[in-house]
Amino acid sequence: MLEIGVSDAQHCLSELVHRAHKGEKIILTENGEPLVTLVAPEPPVQKTMTQREVLEALLEFGKNRSLHRGKRSIKSMVKAGRR
Repeated sequence: MLEIGVSDAQHCLSELVHRAHKGEKIILTENGEPLVTLVAPEPPVQKTMTQREVLEALLEFGKNRSLHRGKRSIKSMVKAGRR
């Protein structure tokens, strides 16, 4: 952990950012009091969906969407494909 005054940090901000990115905790101070902390962001967490959530999302996606093509129904298209 590094504590550095804001005025000193202005001269080497790029270096401090790179050090924070590598995992070091950098505290910027003013008159000896901590003001802000430079830390690398947490890596994004990829959320996985349960089967139920996937099904609900698919059902929601299908709402207000028609499976009909023009005036033909799915049944008639299936029937025509069997000929």
